[in-house]
Amino acid sequence: VVLNLSGDNTEIFLTVIDSFGCSTMQALNLMNSAPEVELDDMTTACVGEPTQLSIDNLDPNDTLTYVWEPVEVITDGGNTGNPTINITEPGNTVITGTVTNQFGCTTTVTSTIVVPDLTVDLTDSIISCAGIPAALNNGANENLVYEWSPTEFLNDPTSPNPFVNAPAGTNELFMVMISDSARICSNTEEIDFLVPDELMELDVPA
Repeated sequence: VVLNLSGDNTEIFLTVIDSFGCSTMQALNLMNSAPEVELDDMTTACVGEPTQLSIDNLDPNDTLTYVWEPVEVITDGGNTGNPTINITEPGNTVITGTVTNQFGCTTTVTSTIVVPDLTVDLTDSIISCAGIPAALNNGANENLVYEWSPTEFLNDPTSPNPFVNAPAGTNELFMVMISDSARICSNTEEIDFLVPDELMELDVPA
C-alpha cells in the first residue's frame, strides 16, 4: 500500500480478517516527516563575487543533508545549508536545494539569484569645444544609480547622462560609479574629457 500524506499527521485504520471471518481493527497514526526548511525566494549577487546562501532548519530534531544545483556555480559548502555561489554573468539563475532528513524524507527549495547588469558603454575620450555642453553617457541605463566625479563642470553629478561645460585647456578624467537600485553591487568606469586651447586670432590683412 502506497500512501501520499499531505498533512503533518494522518490516522488510518487497518482491518485484519482471518480465514474464519474473525476480524480486528488497529488505528495507526502516520507522521509526515518531510524536512521543514526555509530559503529566501530571491537574493541579489554581484558579478564574480562570492555570495553565501543560508537555509533555515525549522525542526531542530532533524539531521539534514543537502545537494545544490547547478553545481557549476557552487564554489564551497555544496553539502551544507550555507553554500557559497559565484556567478560570472549578469542575469537570473535559479538555485535548487534538495534537503534530506535522517528518515530519508526529502523536500526541495529554490532561490532566484539576481545578478544586475552594470555595464555601461562609455567612449574612452571626448573632445569638445569651450562653452559647448557635451554629454558623457548617451544611451545610459536610467534604472541604475550613477555618481560622477569630480563634480566641477558637471550640470548634475548624479545624472545617468550628465553634461560637461568646461573652458578651453581643460583635460579632465571623469570617474563614474554605477550601482544597482539597491546599491548592493557597483562598477567603476572612467572617461577622458578634453577641451583644446583657444585658437589664436590671426590678424589677416584685408
